Parts: sequence; structure tokens; C-alpha cells
Amino acid sequence: MQERRTETIAKNMTLNYMVTTPDGFDREKEKLPLIVFLHGAGERGTKIDEMMCHSIPKIFASGHAAVCPELRVVTLCPQCPNDMIWDPLLLWVIDIIDKVIKEYNIDEDRVSLTGLSMGGFGSVQLAALCPEKFSALAVVCGGGMEWRAKRLVKMPVRIYHGLEDSAVPVERSKSLAEAFRSVGNEPEVFLYEGVDHDVWNIAYEKTDCIEWLASKVRSK
Repeated sequence: MQERRTETIAKNMTLNYMVTTPDGFDREKEKLPLIVFLHGAGERGTKIDEMMCHSIPKIFASGHAAVCPELRVVTLCPQCPNDMIWDPLLLWVIDIIDKVIKEYNIDEDRVSLTGLSMGGFGSVQLAALCPEKFSALAVVCGGGMEWRAKRLVKMPVRIYHGLEDSAVPVERSKSLAEAFRSVGNEPEVFLYEGVDHDVWNIAYEKTDCIEWLASKVRSK
């Protein structure tokens, strides 16, 4: 099931988001994990359909049973407005996450986070902003916030990047991975030869990334 919503976050500013639930979901009887996904720059806009061209929104919008029949998970995909980046929106994104956790009876120990490209950078910043909220982080063709790696020392992390990425240099992921290692976190790093910026097609559709995110439990 797919639900589309719009949240007023400031004067003359709204934030769209989509929530998907598996077939037969009963929020009164189930406490499911939540995967939060931050999209890239190309999916910004005012219409939710604009972010459904690939990755988590595309995979789950068509119905969970067709894609992950054995996986019972809720997904949350906010949409960044035109001409903005995730950084100034993150506190509002947190408010929406909290709202979805409460409304859908989410297992608060299994709230994971992922993002690609612009959303990959945004997901690192969001995780560092409130590490106590998330159980795992998967960064796809992103990077950034290396100096805050210590805040995520206990968090399971995966990093995906194409070695031929012409939009976000693979060095950004390598630098992020090294920052994690320097504080004692050993991220799983997946680098793909001959792959350009669209490594998300591999990460989300040809690896166990989604199942991995849904399986992780928050460290306490």
C-alpha cells in the first residue's frame, strides 16, 4: 500500500513524502522496521511521481509483494523541494520520521537510513545529527561529514560507489570509509568497476542492501 502526503513545514513551504506498507499490514498487530530513504538531486520537485524513477520509491511503490514478498517493512521517502538540498530540511525530516513511527506503530529499534547522491550526503548528515535514532546507514554514491564519523562509531554502515562515477568522485566514499575506520567503525565498502553514477541500480536491486537495512537493530 502506498500513501502520499504533504506536510507544511514553514510559511509557504511544504514537504511531500510517501509511505509504503506491505500487503495486509495491520498496525494494531505488527511492529515493523522502517527504512528512511533520501533521494538525489534529480528527483527534487513538487510532485511525488518525480522521485519514483528508481531506487526505494520505485521498488516499493509498485507493491511489496512483487519485489520483496518475504520482507515486511515500511518505507518513508520524503521529497526535497526544487532548488534545495537536504541539509536545511533535516529537522523537519526528523519530525516526519517521528510522526510515521508513531502512526504506523514502527519498531523504534529498527529504523534504518539510506540515500543516494545528494541523498547519500544528506543521509550521513542526518545520521550524525541524531545517531540514537537509527539502526543502520547505507550510503550510495555519496560521502561527506567525515569529521563527524565518531558520532556513528557504533552504527553498522555500508558504502556503495561506482569506480567510474562522473558526478560524485569515488574518493568521497573512500574518504568517508577511512574516517569511519579511524574511529574504530569498520564499514562494508562495495566499489564496482565500470559503473558510473547509477550504482543505485546495483545497490538496491542486485544486492541484499534492503534486507540488510531492515534486519539491523539499534545499538543501545
